[in-house]
Amino acid sequence: MPGKSKCIWHARTKNKSVRKLSERIEKASDDSHFLRLDNAYLNELILKESMDFSNCSLTGATFRNATLPQTDFTDCQLQDADFTRATGSPIFTSSNLTGAKLYDVTFPETDFQNAVLHDAKLNDAVLDRSDFTNVVAHHGEFKLSSLDTAKFDRSELKFASFFGALLRNASLVNIDAEGAKFTYEAVLEGADFTNANLKETYFTNAQANRVCFDSANLFDSQFTVETFHGAILSETQINSETTIPISSINANKDWKPWLKSQILSKLPFVEATESQEVNHDSEKWECHALEHLFRDNSELERARDAFTTRKDIATLEHRQNDRLLRWLTGRISGISTKHGDSPWRIMISSGVVIVLFAIVYTLFGGVYHTNPSTMPITFLSFDIPLPQFARVLFSNLYFSVVTFTTLGYGDLRPATGPTMALASFESLLGALAVALLVFVLGRRATW
Repeated sequence: MPGKSKCIWHARTKNKSVRKLSERIEKASDDSHFLRLDNAYLNELILKESMDFSNCSLTGATFRNATLPQTDFTDCQLQDADFTRATGSPIFTSSNLTGAKLYDVTFPETDFQNAVLHDAKLNDAVLDRSDFTNVVAHHGEFKLSSLDTAKFDRSELKFASFFGALLRNASLVNIDAEGAKFTYEAVLEGADFTNANLKETYFTNAQANRVCFDSANLFDSQFTVETFHGAILSETQINSETTIPISSINANKDWKPWLKSQILSKLPFVEATESQEVNHDSEKWECHALEHLFRDNSELERARDAFTTRKDIATLEHRQNDRLLRWLTGRISGISTKHGDSPWRIMISSGVVIVLFAIVYTLFGGVYHTNPSTMPITFLSFDIPLPQFARVLFSNLYFSVVTFTTLGYGDLRPATGPTMALASFESLLGALAVALLVFVLGRRATW
């Protein structure tokens, strides 16, 4: 018994009659019938003008390499349909494209408003300026696609993948993109994520210049962005699990060879070389923006890290621009006080200064008791008994402490002119350290 023959729309032949297809659609429309062309084979269909497939069932239909200018698929059932390498600007408003394949399509300015794109594959596609407003695309894929200036406002994009996608100046306002992935150098420059839910979203190696995260929820999100300059982070919500790396510039690396070259360049017989001005304004801006973001979300330790990193970058900038004095000031501030942020470093630095001055006093004449007056307590030689060595060191250490803290009990006094000068300088350092400590404690209390 001969097999049942397929109708023309399901036969695997190319160049189907556009006229007959149009007549079939118009007849179904006139008869108020729901046209079913499920699994239709329409590969390489070439439409020279728009065609209306609205309200048709095209589940599993294939449109590979088809040309579809302004073709209307409004309210169509297009589950598992295949549009691989198709071209045009079709209309998919309110269509069901669950599981559909739109690989390598060229559909600029296409209307997907209110469409369902669950598990749809829109990879390697050109979809610039397309409108995805109010779409539902859970687990949808937009890998390596061009979506510049596209609109995704109020869409549900949970666990969607934008691996390597171009989303320059795209609008993603009020989207729900929990668990989505903007990874592998996805370009998000100028994208707008205002009021978006980006919980547990990944931004691995993304380019995020001028991205707007105003009022966005970034709880548990992971950022390893290449660039973050100009991002808007006003009222952005983060938590302790949100990973946002601060600038990775090592501001204190390889400074010794540079310092040697700076000293040599000051010598009269060394010819000076001209250098071009270097700045790290973008890195400093990023640190400043992150500092405010962390502080607004009560992540104070991370805010302090952003602050000190910004200061380290400024110190690096001084080094690269051969500003020796300003670099030296920045280095001392960073080492001794962590740029005015660490009270512990101030106290440790103070202890180091006290011990150093105590040792120097013994080498420049030492101190003596005022009542009764005695010989100076100093190292007359290093070949002295241990008890005397300990007494000398303790007495000078005691004098260094009371001088640094400006207590000045008066029981010990400098024995020589050099020790008097050293004591005066140490008392100034002590007053400065106390002022710095009060400033840092007050600053940390008001963060």
